[in-house]
Amino acid sequence: MPKRSNSLATNMESEMKLVNDEYKPELVGIITEVDDLVTTSKIVDSLNQDLIELGFDKYKYKTVQKGAEVYIERVETL
Repeated sequence: MPKRSNSLATNMESEMKLVNDEYKPELVGIITEVDDLVTTSKIVDSLNQDLIELGFDKYKYKTVQKGAEVYIERVETL
């Protein structure tokens, strides 16, 4: 499997205020730039593909914007 670049993660850190909230573990950041949601979605899509390639088809996540907050939530699969 080819090694993935960390450039998306680096960009996210410079554009979004990252959050670590013990009461909202799915909350990852507060949007500070217009492109934050797009960047986060690309990272989540890449991680979903990694999970599929590793045989973890039952796990899938999505990026959700709620106001100025960005969440990564698990998608229920059968």
